[in-house]
Amino acid sequence: MITENSVVQGGYLFVHFTGEELDGEQVYMALSRDGLRWTDLSEKPILRSSVSMKGVRDPFPVRDPKTGRCFILATDLRIEAGLGWGTAQYEGSRDIVVWESDDRKIRDHAFGDELLLTIIADQFFIFGSWKFPRDRHDNTAA
Repeated sequence: MITENSVVQGGYLFVHFTGEELDGEQVYMALSRDGLRWTDLSEKPILRSSVSMKGVRDPFPVRDPKTGRCFILATDLRIEAGLGWGTAQYEGSRDIVVWESDDRKIRDHAFGDELLLTIIADQFFIFGSWKFPRDRHDNTAA
């Protein structure tokens, strides 16, 4: 649970997922004053995806310098569901899950191309890698 006592002045925030186990592909957070010793904010996920694949990996925090609003972007992916990497690569979601914070309320959304266009128009840049096969049985990327 995040409390006002959890805030680290001049420290580091580590936003991460823990792996492919139950609840592992959700958003966890830890704090550190020195970047070497970390304190988990909770043993349970801080944020849980309720959209699309209902799991996320590689979360990344972003703060809009113009408005001060905070976002967490993450890959919409849940290997733990049992479908495996092959299915994820060829048939999985191509979305990015975005949590936005406004007035202490946190909402999650899954976006595809429209998110990229909106963020680029507002001077944000998203980078990543996707595999687009030539056909279902071809292992080479297009």
